[in-house]
Amino acid sequence: MRVVTVSSIMLGAMCVVDLPSAIAAVSVDDSSTPVDGLRLLQQCRQIGMWGQWLSQRQLMNASTCPPQHLSSCLSILKQERNSCVNASASDILEAVRRQHGASLWRRSAVFTISAWNNWAVVQAFFESLLTHNPWLERAVWFIADRSDHPDPACKEILAAFAALRKRHTSTFIQVLSLEEVAHYMPFSPMELAFRYALKTFNTAIKPHVFQYLFRMGSDYVLYFDPDVHFYSDLDEVALLLQRRGVVITPHILREYPNDGKWQTDLQILRVGVFNFGFVAFSLRAYADPVQRFLSWWGARLRFQGGVNLERGIHFDQGWSVFIPSFLPQGAYEVLTDPRYNVAYWNLHYRGVHIDFNDGNATYDQAPLVFYHFSGIATDTFSAGGLSPHQTRYSLSDFPNLKPLFDQYVSSIQSDNSHYRRIVYGYDFYDNGLSIAPWQRALFFMTSPDGRATSVGPSQPAPEFAAKLLRLHESPFSVDSGQVSKETF
Repeated sequence: MRVVTVSSIMLGAMCVVDLPSAIAAVSVDDSSTPVDGLRLLQQCRQIGMWGQWLSQRQLMNASTCPPQHLSSCLSILKQERNSCVNASASDILEAVRRQHGASLWRRSAVFTISAWNNWAVVQAFFESLLTHNPWLERAVWFIADRSDHPDPACKEILAAFAALRKRHTSTFIQVLSLEEVAHYMPFSPMELAFRYALKTFNTAIKPHVFQYLFRMGSDYVLYFDPDVHFYSDLDEVALLLQRRGVVITPHILREYPNDGKWQTDLQILRVGVFNFGFVAFSLRAYADPVQRFLSWWGARLRFQGGVNLERGIHFDQGWSVFIPSFLPQGAYEVLTDPRYNVAYWNLHYRGVHIDFNDGNATYDQAPLVFYHFSGIATDTFSAGGLSPHQTRYSLSDFPNLKPLFDQYVSSIQSDNSHYRRIVYGYDFYDNGLSIAPWQRALFFMTSPDGRATSVGPSQPAPEFAAKLLRLHESPFSVDSGQVSKETF
C-alpha cells in the first residue's frame, strides 16, 4: 500500500499554481499501512486542475497570484477567502464543483451507441452517468438500428427514455438516429450498416457521431461503450479537455504474466494499445488536427473497420495507435489514472484495489470513476468468469469485486430478456429476407476501395460487382425489385 505524506492543505494551494511541484512535494513509500494515499493525490491533482482552468478564464494568473499569496488563490476557488486553509481538500472540491461545475460542462456532450435490443444496458449507463454528472449539457443515445423498427417494444423503450429525461432535467437527453447523422456524412451510412454486422457497425459509425455533435455546437464530446458504469464524476476528464484535443486510456499499464492464459501482451498489441470503449475529443484546443483525425478515422473505418487480427484490423480502436504521431505533442492525454476504465484486461494489477460498500465504489479509498463491464452486459450475464474474453481469472479470485458485479448485473438483468428478443433491424432487407454474412462480404467487394483493402488494388472487379454496385446507396432497398431470393 502506498503511503502519501502531505505537509498541509497548503499543498493544494501549491497545486493551483504549479501542479508538477505539488506532486513532487508528495512522498510515496511502499508500506502495508492502510492509508488513503491515492485519494489525497487525486484530490490534490483535481484542485490543481480546477485552479489552472479558472486562472485562464478568471482573475488568477502569475501577476495576481504570487507565491506569497497561494493560500489566497486557493480561497478564491472556494470564494470564502478566510476559510480555505482550514478546509479539507474534499470540501474545497465540492465547493468548486457547486460554484463552477455548470461552466465547466458548458457545450459538452456524452454519447453511447447500441441497437434497440441493448436498452437495459443503455438505461443503466445513463442512470449512472447522469447521477454523477448533473452538469453535463447533452447526453445522446445513438440508435444504430432502424429508426422505424416495427417491434412494439421499441415504443416501450422510447417511453422509458422519456421517463429518464424527466428524472434528469438538468441535462438535454436525446435519441439520435442514423438519418440525422447521414446529412453530414460524405457517403451513405447505409453502406456501413450493410457492410458490417451489428457490433462492427456500432464502432464504424462512431467518428461520424463525433463530427455530428461538434456540428450541433458541442465543444467537447466523450464516447463510452454502453456497458460502462459510473461511480464518480468525470470532472477531471472535462478539465483535461479544456487544453487537450484527445483523451484516451490504454488497455494495460503492466505486462501480463507468461502463464499461457488469455489475455496476452501480443493480443493487446493486435486489438489496439488503447481501448476505445472510452475516447474523448475536444475542439477547445487543437481543433484543426482533431477534425482532420476524425475525418481520416471515419474514412478508414468505411472499409477497414471489421475484425481481422491477421491484417491488423480490430473494430475502430486499432487506428488509435496513430494518435501520438498524427497529433502534435500536447494535443493528447494518455490517462493512466487506475480509477478510469477498469476492466477484465487490467485486473491483474487493479482488481485487488477495488472495494464496493453501500453503493460507493473506491480504488485505494479514492473514488472509482468508471468500470467497463465488457462481456458481462453484451454476451453473458454469468459474472463468474468476469468476461468470456479472458481465461486468467474468475470472480472467485476477486471476492472484493463480487458486490460490484452483483449490483451491476441486478441493475440490468430484470428487463434485459424482454428487450434482447428485439431483432436487429439491419440483419434484414426491407422485404424481410435475412442478410447472410457472405452477402455482406460480396457487397464489400463492389467498391474498388473495398477490393483494395482485402485483396490489393491490382485485382479486377468480380463479375457480380456491376450488378451489386447499384445497391451501393441503398443496399437494403427492394422497391425496384433488385433483391430477391434469385439475386444471389
